[in-house]
Amino acid sequence: MSNKLEILAPAGNREMLGAAVFSGADAVYLGLTGFNARRTAGNFTPEELREAVSFCHARGVKVHVTLNTLVYDRELAGLADAVRAVAAAGADAVIADDLAAAQLVKSIAPTLHLHGSTQMSVHTPEGAKELAALGYDRVILARELSLEEIRAVCEASPIEVEVFVHGALCMSVSGQCMMSAFLGGRSGNRGACAGPCRLPFDASPNLRPGQPGRACHLSLKDMDYIPHLRELMDAGVASVKIEGRLRTPEYAAAVVTACRAVCAGQPYDEKLVRDIFSRSGFTDGYLMNRNDGKMFGVRTEADAEATRAATPKARELFRRELQRVPVRYTVSGGVEDGGVKLTAADADGHKVSVYSADEPQPAQKDPLPGVERALGKTGGTPFVMAGLTAEAGEGGLGFLPGSAWNEMRREALDKLLEKRSDSDVWGLVGGGCKKWETGRQTIVREVYEELGLRIAPERFRKLAVYDNPGRIAAFRDGSIWRMVIVVYALELEEEPEMHISRESKDLRFFSREEIGNIEIAITHRDIVDDWFVKAICE
Repeated sequence: MSNKLEILAPAGNREMLGAAVFSGADAVYLGLTGFNARRTAGNFTPEELREAVSFCHARGVKVHVTLNTLVYDRELAGLADAVRAVAAAGADAVIADDLAAAQLVKSIAPTLHLHGSTQMSVHTPEGAKELAALGYDRVILARELSLEEIRAVCEASPIEVEVFVHGALCMSVSGQCMMSAFLGGRSGNRGACAGPCRLPFDASPNLRPGQPGRACHLSLKDMDYIPHLRELMDAGVASVKIEGRLRTPEYAAAVVTACRAVCAGQPYDEKLVRDIFSRSGFTDGYLMNRNDGKMFGVRTEADAEATRAATPKARELFRRELQRVPVRYTVSGGVEDGGVKLTAADADGHKVSVYSADEPQPAQKDPLPGVERALGKTGGTPFVMAGLTAEAGEGGLGFLPGSAWNEMRREALDKLLEKRSDSDVWGLVGGGCKKWETGRQTIVREVYEELGLRIAPERFRKLAVYDNPGRIAAFRDGSIWRMVIVVYALELEEEPEMHISRESKDLRFFSREEIGNIEIAITHRDIVDDWFVKAICE
């Protein structure tokens, strides 16, 4: 097993996803709108899931999708569609507790990793071995195990072991609750827990039916194993999971940040973790084998007030994203070449190149220290500079102002992130307009960069402008812009010979009949529908 703990964070909605990733989670788990144990979370549609996977994979973060509820026979066809959607989105793993769901995953998407949900109540080495025999790649252990019991499973398990380390505990065995359906008419095992164990119960003989009790003997405090992460790592645990898809982005960021600190051997803000959410404190009773009355607690008004006060501080944890993806730069060309090329490459084989807009001038001193400073300013992106190589021409690299290098760095990192985000869906040719360009000049440049075709500006015909106020783009430098998209059409007498660039994997022309049935980038779908799909209907 790996010596590095995977920090697995909840993503109940898109905002929580961003908070978890920006604060440093190694993986997230989320649910589709159905077939998951948190139906009241924001959850994700198939299109939103595809976008989430692209966002996460661009940053080296894995995505686990929950299909972890009991399934009725009549729902198997819908479950099969859900599995296909997960596979099409490119997710890394499915979390399943129903054996029918596991069988569907293996038959429909055999390359998807399969994780056994904690609701399977696996608590022995034999249980882990059985899941391995059934084709599971990871077991998520029952929450009631001690550290020694976890260690025993890890030592014997042929598959990865995942444990919960922070979040809610309930009056059940690893989430297998019967109380919710009995008292609240909603099945927790079907993703609709009514939370009856959080209500006050009283055994007094004189209570009238419907009268509320005064005591609360069933509500457990949240678990907190963050101080024990190093011990869990030493025991052989592969992944530590944070419960809480129904909580806030601030909660996810605070707990992820604390886990990262402990894994790195650094202190963390214990007060922030407690204040962002607790039920009169935390318990590690199960892990330390101290199962007693001190494990019980309720959420008080004082707890709620502490959360309100801590929220702004926690929000700062994901205001800018964690830099975690190493990037190596190569600069080439120079004075004799009339321009400079900047190439940015990551460790996964992705590579992009951009070119200076201005010609470099002869340099009076070594320009590399200044270039290195400019290219190293990667804050607000997931990238961190890992090295710089200069391949200057005979006349030297020359001098360009810092603003030029900054512009090239931003363009290169944007393109590299886009390439890492590629989810193998089709998109239209296009790109962002530079400050010195007209719209037509942008199209000419982008068509050449992406297709290898030189087209005169007058050959384009403007079709439409999309300025919906809801079309928002958040950039890696932290800025947020409202996008205005100008759509152009180019009529060709014959199909030209195109060349695949570093910005694309494939190039194709589609007929109107074909284009309505292919997977298209979500940001381009409405444009294509307006000008092609709707035209078919007309």
